[in-house]
Amino acid sequence: MYPNRSVALRDMAVCETDIIGNEEYVKKYYPLSDQFLNQGRLTLISPKHILWAHKLMSVISKATETSKIVTLQDHCVKEARVLVCNLVSEEIFPDFQQQMMFIGIDKKETMMKLLDKVVEKAFNARVG
Repeated sequence: MYPNRSVALRDMAVCETDIIGNEEYVKKYYPLSDQFLNQGRLTLISPKHILWAHKLMSVISKATETSKIVTLQDHCVKEARVLVCNLVSEEIFPDFQQQMMFIGIDKKETMMKLLDKVVEKAFNARVG
């Protein structure tokens, strides 16, 4: 039996108290500015998911650079989404797939729906 998508999404999130003792995680992925702004309300990415999630945010950041937004103007969000989706398939899906299989999700269709949802949330967090 496979856990459903909401179980997988819950597996990806942790509270600050769950990672604060993890010095490597804090140093690499939880900048002091975020720590200062977080008053216990920000959800963080679980250390077991951080590698592919960090890649995802890097891809989204590159796709939404100011120079690209200026060049693409009105089409910037649409074009950035296309770019992100293409790069996600190539660069992120293999790591994501491995982690999903580890937690019991082995249907590619389910993984793709879940990844689409995560990409949408991450993209909206970055772009609005």
